Amino acid sequence: MQTLTRTIEESFGYLQGLSNLAPSAEVNQRFGALVNTALATVPEEQVTTVLAEVDARIGLGRLRELCGTGETALEVYWAQRLAAATDVAAELRLFPYYENYQKMVVAELGLLRQHAPDLTSVLLVGSGPLPLTAYFLAAEHGLAVHCLDIEERANTLAQSWLYRMPTTLPIKFTTADIRDLQPLPATSAIWLCALVLGQSRHEQEKLLHTLEARLHPGQFLGVRSVRALRCLLYPKVDCRCCTGLDFKGVFHPTNEIVNSFVVLQKPAVTA
Repeated sequence: MQTLTRTIEESFGYLQGLSNLAPSAEVNQRFGALVNTALATVPEEQVTTVLAEVDARIGLGRLRELCGTGETALEVYWAQRLAAATDVAAELRLFPYYENYQKMVVAELGLLRQHAPDLTSVLLVGSGPLPLTAYFLAAEHGLAVHCLDIEERANTLAQSWLYRMPTTLPIKFTTADIRDLQPLPATSAIWLCALVLGQSRHEQEKLLHTLEARLHPGQFLGVRSVRALRCLLYPKVDCRCCTGLDFKGVFHPTNEIVNSFVVLQKPAVTA
């Protein structure tokens, strides 16, 4: 347990001192150490102890913010690299977390399709400059994906490589805050990427209640969350506040995938 906490402190101490978190051998190694620590399997009481110690020594919010900044830097670097690649599809397969995303989408979509077998379209919220979730949903599972991001640059970077793929994919982009998007697109499901809901429970509940009220009847909501030591990297999202939505299921990974996935649905209108 002390080894886990020490690894976190050492990696955080090194990374927070950098002015640029773009990929490099050392940056990759340090973030890799954080991810491996978060994936460690330990008894539940030790999870509570580690999270409490990290929060006291570093601050879980500060650690998650650093991880989010590093994730964005990684995605920007790879989006630019892909945009300049001669063979975009081949270059994409070199992305270090390519198979992780591929497996994660299979697991998440598998859970969603248990309840929505006729799923055809998704609004992906917080898609970012490297929307691999959108890519796999469209390229390998035939879904139409509407990517939504609050940052224009993120969408521009995503289009710079996705639109160079050898096969045209059913993916489109909108720059907006989902809080301001009126009405919500009538896609089969709305898919919330990690960090979209914010760091604090208050932020999370506020957005969840907003979506709860605006979802179309019968529309599904997929929410990425975390549990156990994976809470070092992302904030846990508690969807139990959505009393007006039906809970359909949850996927908790036990392998190298980080995020859990919760599926909810707005009840259909009955005659």
